[in-house]
Amino acid sequence: MKFLIFLLTFIFITPITVIMTYQNHDKIKAFIDPPKIEIVSTINIGDTCGVKKDFFEVVDLETGSRVPVRRGKARLKTFEGNRVQLQISTEYQAVQIDVKPKEAKPDLTLALVCDDNDRLKKTMESIKDNF
Repeated sequence: MKFLIFLLTFIFITPITVIMTYQNHDKIKAFIDPPKIEIVSTINIGDTCGVKKDFFEVVDLETGSRVPVRRGKARLKTFEGNRVQLQISTEYQAVQIDVKPKEAKPDLTLALVCDDNDRLKKTMESIKDNF
């Protein structure tokens, strides 16, 4: 008897659930995976450990977009939440730096970490070896 009640309940509830899910799939998708908002991020370049700021560019790691830094700033068309990173310009491919990426916001500041001795030493050695 309990099994029969369970089976009948299952048979009646399943189609209702399917219909409700189908009718509201856009709302469910927006809740689970919200759409990313397109922004133009104005990125200020902070401390570069004495390296001229025009040697850098900002890279959107999700889309691969690259914009050069001019006068200490860069403007990048991206999506909110994409990871952006400060990198040495592609003109200087032999130089390597290791900067942690940050999530894109309308206003953002990127900088080198100059007080991390190992990271700074590697960056400066790479710059000295190539210039």
